[in-house]
Amino acid sequence: MGILTKGPAAYLILGLTLAVYWVYQRLRFYINIPQFTLYTLAAFLVTGLWFGIETIKNGPWFITEFTRYQYRLFSTPDAGHGGFPGYHFVVLLVGCFPASIFAIRAFFKLPDPEGEVQLDFRRWMKFLFWVVLILFTIVKSKIVHYSSLAYYPLTYLAALSIVAIIEEKIAFNRWMKVGLWGIGGLYIACCFALPWLGQHPEVVQSMIDKDPFAYANFDAKVHWTGWEFIPGLFLLLTLLMFFWLLRRRGANQAFPVLFLSTGYLCCCALFFI
Repeated sequence: MGILTKGPAAYLILGLTLAVYWVYQRLRFYINIPQFTLYTLAAFLVTGLWFGIETIKNGPWFITEFTRYQYRLFSTPDAGHGGFPGYHFVVLLVGCFPASIFAIRAFFKLPDPEGEVQLDFRRWMKFLFWVVLILFTIVKSKIVHYSSLAYYPLTYLAALSIVAIIEEKIAFNRWMKVGLWGIGGLYIACCFALPWLGQHPEVVQSMIDKDPFAYANFDAKVHWTGWEFIPGLFLLLTLLMFFWLLRRRGANQAFPVLFLSTGYLCCCALFFI
């Protein structure tokens, strides 16, 4: 399914993650080679149902162009999607707020879980996270959803940290508080700034006059009510409530409020903005 959706990048990510774990195991084989070969054949058989029939019917043109396109995405900032090397670090840190703040803690020493299976799964999640992040940092085309597979290990690792905080095995550190207010404050500021900028598009246009397409977009007739700051106000109240609960009632009550509220914030922002 991954290959049908995104092409050979899906198998590449799988293979790289397996290779990293292989190095971690000091180059000892930890999987059954015949089973892995069968798995590989099955994966390519599924894709062959599409690529194979296409090639038989129309020749290799599609496969050739598809491969060239994938290489172009990897080696050049294709279709104007360039970006700085730390692009996906910022995407995950800001875009996966607030989970990203707590995921950082999981890359350092955490209390060992009960059982080797959970400890091993934590390793797999770390390896998968770094494979995705490093791979798409190398890729020249910078598009937001390229690092989306990292959402899964990131939120899993965040959950480990949160459980450890709730069980009082690790402390809620000052840098976590700074991170929540720092990124949360960015969202709050944007929500308060958007209505004003929307009603004064010339301010933005003066900064993007060299991009005709972006400049013309700000000529669109959009009705701003001035109430679009409400999601930002809601997030501000959420963070205040979270820290009050954390101090007075404990992490067990504070974290559900934080994560349910930030989920609701997305719906609220879609409605108003």
